[in-house]
Amino acid sequence: MASPKSETFFMDEFDRSFAIAWTYKFVVFFSFTVANTANINIISIYITIFNVIVNISIYAIYIVNISIYNIIYNIIVYIIFNVFNFHAKSLLIKIRRKYSQKY
Repeated sequence: MASPKSETFFMDEFDRSFAIAWTYKFVVFFSFTVANTANINIISIYITIFNVIVNISIYAIYIVNISIYNIIYNIIVYIIFNVFNFHAKSLLIKIRRKYSQKY
């Protein structure tokens, strides 16, 4: 039988690279979404924020136990997807309205 300690484990190399790649994929997707609004300052700010999140998550994988880390990571991802995705959509809607009034 496996000891109870083996149930809590560190992420292996595949999980770590997958988490990092997935986070960067979202960074790229979101930066392109904001790029459509042609506001370069917002892009640089968001990329900086996501780089910080990625760096923290890389260190968290090494330091924090995966069971605790998993919960925190899921909460962070949930907040990012809901808040920032809504923000990007509302920004695009505002800009579309602005340009549709002009032309």
